[in-house]
Amino acid sequence: FLQFLACVWHLTQQFPCAFEFNGDFLLDLHRRSVSGIYGTFCVNGPRDRADFQMHLKTVAVWDSFLDPGAVVQKQYLNPLYK
Repeated sequence: FLQFLACVWHLTQQFPCAFEFNGDFLLDLHRRSVSGIYGTFCVNGPRDRADFQMHLKTVAVWDSFLDPGAVVQKQYLNPLYK
């Protein structure tokens, strides 16, 4: 997953106007993926998430990123995005 995020970061450097998010978003996503707090990254897929009832024990990482009322969401916006 870290390699994928690194590839996406390189793409954002090559095409700075093509992505709505900035590098801070990728860094925070990496930090959250290794933190163990979010159930999104604790198991191998949707079936395991259902089997281990991860929705009852943890929250999804996307809930914190995609909360429309969150002020922090604005910090991830790329001002060059077209």
